[in-house]
Amino acid sequence: MLWSRHILVSFVMAIVLVECALPELSIKEPRYTKL
Repeated sequence: MLWSRHILVSFVMAIVLVECALPELSIKEPRYTKL
């Protein structure tokens, strides 16, 4: 139970980090906006 919960927390954290990093990537690399 604790292991699965740890995986869920790390997964949510990864999603938040990706969402925070996407605007910077789209500004630096206009290619990602077309995909």
